[in-house]
Amino acid sequence: MSSQNNDNTGVPIRVLSSWLSKDVINSIGQNTNYVNPIVRKNFKPTLMKVSFLLRILEFISPTESMDITAILSDSTHKILSIFKFDPAIVDFENRYHQRMTYNTVNRIIHIKKANLKFMTIDSVNKDFKLNLKGALDIVVLEILDFELFLIDEYRFVNSIESRLEFVYDDPEYDQLCRTKTNTEIFNYDDGLINSP
Repeated sequence: MSSQNNDNTGVPIRVLSSWLSKDVINSIGQNTNYVNPIVRKNFKPTLMKVSFLLRILEFISPTESMDITAILSDSTHKILSIFKFDPAIVDFENRYHQRMTYNTVNRIIHIKKANLKFMTIDSVNKDFKLNLKGALDIVVLEILDFELFLIDEYRFVNSIESRLEFVYDDPEYDQLCRTKTNTEIFNYDDGLINSP
């Protein structure tokens, strides 16, 4: 199968829209102090009527629980993602009779069910084989059910591929998710924790 390129200005692949960054930021909202790390269950595009289509850029590695970490993108942004072993990987491999990672990079997938959830920097570094430092809370897309949307491989031209940014690079995301030292919390003495 030959790789197809579409070098139209601004829209590298007509079936993909640019929605990921804005929807992730809107889902997080102004309150990032979640007790539960799940930001939104059944996360779906809401800003415009688009199908939940993303492209698999790369698979990173399996986790200890046999989930697979990956990077997915729309036409302008990338996000760290986790394909849950059960049900996502098991269902995909039973449906298509192939390994999920076999010949699926640069394929467009339709995500039928997913959650947005925060992960600690330590967990992200471990599961995604990264070496992140800093104080930015990281939200990942946890995929529970998906299917191939287009079987053909789609690649962006190099000029567009190099412009893809992570949603975490968006100034709005940074403003919402930058971990701030809350002096009120440190100054509050409930007798349970000894402060320095």
